[in-house]
Amino acid sequence: MMLELEDNLTHLTLAPALGGSLVNWTVRSSGQPLLRHTDQQALASGLPGKLGCFPLAPWSNRIAEGGFDNPSGWLALEPNSPAAGVARGQAVGG
Repeated sequence: MMLELEDNLTHLTLAPALGGSLVNWTVRSSGQPLLRHTDQQALASGLPGKLGCFPLAPWSNRIAEGGFDNPSGWLALEPNSPAAGVARGQAVGG
């Protein structure tokens, strides 16, 4: 299911099931894409990185020592990518 939003100038399509990724954002009057256009093949891949834009939430950088202290104690975070040296976390995926 896609979520579509419009204002007087633009049309935005979101994919809530893919972490709230932006599928397409276009100028209504011309159809001009404001982001990389997402085609059906990219959407069918289920990979947010293939779409127009994807959120880097809840963080957008590395987290020192793989976790952080919170009121309940240490919260260890499991890597969400098998790639070594990943520069940022993504709140998407399994």
